Amino acid sequence: MVTPTPIAKLEILAFRAEIANPVVTSFGSIPARATALIRIEDVDGAHGWGEIWGNFPIITTAYRARLAATLLPGHLIGATIDSPGGFTAELARKFHILKVQASEHGPVNGVLAATNQALWDLAARKAGKPLRLLLNPDAPDAVPAYGSGLNPGDCVEVTERARAEGYRAFKLKVGFGADTDRKNLQALRAGMGADERLFVDANQCWSLEEARAAIPMLVEAGVEWFEEPMVATTPTEQWWTLAAECPIPLAGGENILDRDGLQESIDWFDYVQPDIGKWGGVDGCLGIARKSVAAGKTYCPHWLSGGVGLLHSAHILAAAGGAGLLEVDTNPNPLRTEVIKALPGIKDGAFQLGDAPGIGIEPPVDDMRQWLESHEVFS
Repeated sequence: MVTPTPIAKLEILAFRAEIANPVVTSFGSIPARATALIRIEDVDGAHGWGEIWGNFPIITTAYRARLAATLLPGHLIGATIDSPGGFTAELARKFHILKVQASEHGPVNGVLAATNQALWDLAARKAGKPLRLLLNPDAPDAVPAYGSGLNPGDCVEVTERARAEGYRAFKLKVGFGADTDRKNLQALRAGMGADERLFVDANQCWSLEEARAAIPMLVEAGVEWFEEPMVATTPTEQWWTLAAECPIPLAGGENILDRDGLQESIDWFDYVQPDIGKWGGVDGCLGIARKSVAAGKTYCPHWLSGGVGLLHSAHILAAAGGAGLLEVDTNPNPLRTEVIKALPGIKDGAFQLGDAPGIGIEPPVDDMRQWLESHEVFS
């Protein structure tokens, strides 16, 4: 066991990269890719990285970086942290009144989640172990993955590119009208091999009646999960109704932002998908992952941002066990590809994690400076 030492330095970096083709969802589009990273370093020089969730609306990332710079330094610098989970739970208690007073639940939760990630990455690097092996000594070196975020206008071309990269499972965005959705489902299915899998994500866009109406189309296309058919705040009885009527397994969880809600949702979701950047960080997501697997459900972490959060998600998936898949965004995002470029990539449908300590990479900040919007340092 490595003895913890005081935190000496905190860095907060915000990035924004313009892209040619926006990411399209049923609720709007994302015209650029943005992310905020935090780096925490102790007096021995050991450090760890975390990522603050923020992709829609695109302006939220820069704001959350500033919020982190306001909230964290006074609590982190000089602190000796025995437990990442215990420390961030105490921070959450201290920030609770702020969240209520300012109605800032999501932004504050994002800052806490990134802090928890960075502290776990630091602990694993200091122990000289990959994060997944610190969490579970029997964790595998790779996790199954799927290509996510297929836009309605170019889903066939993007799927072909993802297939060439090694993916064998794909997720299409739906909710753009029955004609468009059906056309895309048929086109994707026509080009898929017998060993390939197809999922859909409605991004919360339908009512119960609309979700019901989509079921025959999805069954015909051989869809294997139906993600976020309704808004996450839909009453429990409507989720039970849809689960009882839908022959396709339901998936979701990224927008259920508290432990009790996620635990309850395990009852009707077959695929449980919390987002490590929106709530809970490593401790929160690993806890839900293990409960999901124990309940016979499948844990598939949600992630659609930069490379640091993606790697944290991958290590938690490996540590949790089960038959889950890692979500890897197929849309252009240099804030993801630059971070993970040193890893082996996808092989036979699986994301290779490597054997370096922590999350396995050092974000190449120098190579990313063309997208850097702000960089604050506290010591």
